[in-house]
Amino acid sequence: LEEELRFFLAGEHPARFPVVHLPDTEVLPYDHFSPHQEILSARLAALDRLPRMPRGVVVTTADALVQPMAPRAWLEGRRFDLKVGDRLALHPFRERLAAAGYQSVSEVQMQGEFAVRGSLIDLFPMGSEQAYRIDLFDDEIESIRALDAETQRSTGTVPSIRLMPARVFPSAKAGIGLVRKRNRGDFTG
Repeated sequence: LEEELRFFLAGEHPARFPVVHLPDTEVLPYDHFSPHQEILSARLAALDRLPRMPRGVVVTTADALVQPMAPRAWLEGRRFDLKVGDRLALHPFRERLAAAGYQSVSEVQMQGEFAVRGSLIDLFPMGSEQAYRIDLFDDEIESIRALDAETQRSTGTVPSIRLMPARVFPSAKAGIGLVRKRNRGDFTG
């Protein structure tokens, strides 16, 4: 359906009339396991893109629409960008990643993981199909390169990357209360 919509909307400038897929979590409401990390990543990417779309098409299922979603303000408040030349203190950055739900691993393989080796930070941001390698010089980002998660080799450079939280929902008490309030209909945003 997405491919067909993109084909028929090709005459309407695709950049001005995007097609966004909001995937279902593929988990039943009372299952005791979480959705796959790639699905959560795709949902976060779609939720991040929606507020910046003045118009477009969202392709989803009824189940995906009725699932509770984190408030927009919560997601936007935990999203941040990194660019070459930014100052980045390693220890507070690791703590920020852990607080956002990222897992510290020896090698990044999937979204929501990061690895620190000396002045190199390998990071696979949520909502991204690409992992990245951040090279620090002291506390300054010297370069950001695309990283092949299979070979662990870096390729071309990029000027910046966007990081979103690795959780779809807040885990702190204040955030949980915000989600409950929003999903009861008491909160807009």
